[in-house]
Amino acid sequence: MPRIPGLLERIQQPLYDRNTVATSGTGQLNYFQVPLGGSVAGSSTPKSQVDTNMDQGGSLPYPKNFEIHAIRLINEYGIALADLNKIYDTSWFRLFIGTKDYLVVNSFMLTAGVGLDGVAKGNTNVISVVNGRADQRGIYVLAEPIDLIPQQNFRCELNFPTAQTLTSATDMSVYLDGFFKREVH
Repeated sequence: MPRIPGLLERIQQPLYDRNTVATSGTGQLNYFQVPLGGSVAGSSTPKSQVDTNMDQGGSLPYPKNFEIHAIRLINEYGIALADLNKIYDTSWFRLFIGTKDYLVVNSFMLTAGVGLDGVAKGNTNVISVVNGRADQRGIYVLAEPIDLIPQQNFRCELNFPTAQTLTSATDMSVYLDGFFKREVH
């Protein structure tokens, strides 16, 4: 069958990646840089499908395309509320694609001001407590979708310009909500 340029199949599926904020000394976490089966420096455990769905570190393999519609920064369940406040209050987030920044915001901006209970919060109280557990499930919706094309470098960063001390190491995940796209032949 002849190829018809421009026909794309869209599959709703997030891109996701998880890293750990250490109890002290974390300066920056880079997301989407270590693929399935790869290991983060200092870790003896390779990344599994629970940690990431990246097939290739730092870019999408050909012919994968991805259309980003929203970004979520999600903490693990059971984290101490004080630790979670330290993470969100002392860090900033960057989405970097190709050669430029596409989004640079304080991390609390990724909460969109809404907790799990659906009640709008001021930026001094962005954390919900549900069943005695601190939780953060905000979503930052982009005004316009951003396209990730095959082999184009990209990364998300969680940056900590000031030292923080947490009571325990904490997993933080970045979800890029959107659509995988592929040409239909």
